[in-house]
Amino acid sequence: MKQVKFLKHLFTLKGILVLALIVLIGWVAFFNGAVILKDSVASVFGKASVVSTGACPQDPTISPAFVSELYPATELTPTYRAKVNDGNIRVITSSTKFSKGDKVQLLVNNTGYISKIVYSKDAPLIIDCGVNTISGSLLSVVSFPTLQVIGTSNSVLTNAYGGGLVNETGGTTAPKTFNLRVTPNLYTGTGDLIVVVDANSSTKVGSITSTVATYEKGIPSKYQNTQSLAKVGVFRVSGSTGQLNVPFTLNPATGQSLAAISVNVTVYQAQDWFDNDGTFKNSMIEQSDGTMVYANMSSTAFAITA
Repeated sequence: MKQVKFLKHLFTLKGILVLALIVLIGWVAFFNGAVILKDSVASVFGKASVVSTGACPQDPTISPAFVSELYPATELTPTYRAKVNDGNIRVITSSTKFSKGDKVQLLVNNTGYISKIVYSKDAPLIIDCGVNTISGSLLSVVSFPTLQVIGTSNSVLTNAYGGGLVNETGGTTAPKTFNLRVTPNLYTGTGDLIVVVDANSSTKVGSITSTVATYEKGIPSKYQNTQSLAKVGVFRVSGSTGQLNVPFTLNPATGQSLAAISVNVTVYQAQDWFDNDGTFKNSMIEQSDGTMVYANMSSTAFAITA
């Protein structure tokens, strides 16, 4: 009798709703169990399910845009060299696919411009899902700055090895301080400079010094000019977008006077590049094996008369 009453109640509207609720709860429980089982099986066989990967809805890529530092209307088309997760250097483009969380070191270079490390090992680009925008500027060195040596009488000395129209008067036993004037052209800069001052007499010249920093590597391994490398000073100068003045002093050797001496001044524009061990380095003109990697170079000369 009780069973009959139950069945009658079951087929009432209220009973139908209760039954539907029971079925729904059972279906949800079954579905969740299936997902958990799927993830468990995937874990055992080394395959993560879509739910557990945290995969990006859009492949991570980069969107780079670089312009001329002093004339931003000029859009550049650089080469992008990268070390992804400290791996080997490779060229990347906007089509390169990354993984979320990749750590990217980036070196940007463009013909006629000073190469720059935009993201370093200590401060890398951390790749996120979707398009990762990268923007910046490079300094133009498409034309080399004008080089002039200013003598002790404040005259611009003639650029002539062995002497010209305007020379430095010699004969003194006191040091002589000169000034290398570096003047960038329109919309260009100097960048960091390595300056090599080369006098042709070690008998008369005891040393060549400057108030700026000494270049830590000394004479560049591939340095060549017409001098005998008798006495050389090599200096590092921080870059500028304006005129630079680099003082240097020729100090006479003991008991000697500075006379009948020819001096050559070579200037290299340093840039960020990579070394032979595959690491990105700042402000280089040469790699460890002596390969020259400067952005540009030029030279001037002058003479001290007898």
